[in-house]
Amino acid sequence: MRILVSLAQIPFALWILVAAGLAYMDYSTWNDTVYQPLLASNEAKKGELQRLVAANTRAQEFDAQRAAKLKELQDLGEQFRETTSKIPRTASIPAVLKTFADISDSIGLDIESYKPQAESSDAFVQITPVEVNLNGTYPQLMSFLDAVANMERIVHSKHVTLGSPQKRGGASRLKSKVLFETYSISQASIDQESQGTAAPAAPAQGGK
Repeated sequence: MRILVSLAQIPFALWILVAAGLAYMDYSTWNDTVYQPLLASNEAKKGELQRLVAANTRAQEFDAQRAAKLKELQDLGEQFRETTSKIPRTASIPAVLKTFADISDSIGLDIESYKPQAESSDAFVQITPVEVNLNGTYPQLMSFLDAVANMERIVHSKHVTLGSPQKRGGASRLKSKVLFETYSISQASIDQESQGTAAPAAPAQGGK
């Protein structure tokens, strides 16, 4: 015997439960198959975008650092060229002493004696010390040292010894001893430069 139940006999509350169950099943399916994969994809793209932004920032920082280093190297190169232009290829001590005499005459300072010292050298420069004994006022001595420091070639006042001031003609004069160092290109550096610029030898001709 078949039992037929009409739709009208199903309670409304049961319809609600069935509809809710079907809706939950549809939501669960949509959540598992659509929403969660989409959310995971968005998170992955967000992480990739953050990595790209970080990489771009690092690239910009690297470019800025490279430009700064290049500028620093260019400045160092310019300073090196400027310095080497003030270092002659020979010591030319007589020319240095003549310049000293011209400076001292212009400011009224007396040069009592010159005494060359032992030279030293390295792979690039030769150092020629000269001891100079001076006699004059303190302002004259300072003017002399300042003028020497601003010579076209590099001359360094390595050591200054001051004597006791002595009254002479209403002015206090003092004797001083100054050890100057002047620089020139060393012979080793000249030889290395010559080897680097020398033309290659012609190949030997084969004979019978």
